[in-house]
Amino acid sequence: MGIPESIAVRRRILVVEDEPLNLRIAVAMLEKLGNEVLTATTGREAVAVFDTAKPDLVLLDLGLPDMRGHRVARQLRKLGHTMPIHALTAEDEDDAALEDAGFDGYVAKPLREGDLARLFAESAVVVAAAPETPVLDLAGLRERVCGDEGLVQELLVDFVSITDGLVHDVDEALIAECRTAVKAMTHRLKGAMLAIGATRASASARLLEDSALTADFVALRAMHATVTVDVAEATVAAKNA
Repeated sequence: MGIPESIAVRRRILVVEDEPLNLRIAVAMLEKLGNEVLTATTGREAVAVFDTAKPDLVLLDLGLPDMRGHRVARQLRKLGHTMPIHALTAEDEDDAALEDAGFDGYVAKPLREGDLARLFAESAVVVAAAPETPVLDLAGLRERVCGDEGLVQELLVDFVSITDGLVHDVDEALIAECRTAVKAMTHRLKGAMLAIGATRASASARLLEDSALTADFVALRAMHATVTVDVAEATVAAKNA
């Protein structure tokens, strides 16, 4: 699906996202649609970008490593910036909380071309993520990178190369029984799964992330066992793609 000519306008867009695969896909999609893309991976870096650049639009992840996206949005608004700011999130969000923080709306992750078309056409957007269950949604990945098969293969190779390390980080956090680390490491793992279209693994990782601060460690290790199986299946599918 192409972007209608009426909204095919070159924009300077800041993407604030700490997960490398998500960031790379977002940049590829937005550049293919004719936009200039600026990037940041932390809230502080995002605020600093405004010292040298004035973006027309901000796509802001809510789960950054140094601060919540809500806080970043508030800081940008306090500095007097009035450009549209849209949250990037894999979860349903409280519209009132987003509005209170200064967001104009939110866009579901993983990004899709149709969602971006609506974002460019409307002053605000609320897009719900559709339920997905495949081990690896290659069709969705190809759609998100506008059919660039070379980029798809590069992303799959990158995905395979980082998955063992991400799973290991969660393992280490569970061994140390550090709940905040379990949550943070699983958030990173979930982001990588979501970016590549490993929807089953991202769903099981999300359950572990959401339970990290409250469930006992026996339950958390059982959840992680499921995550490990789902990630392994996604990795095999990526290698065979």
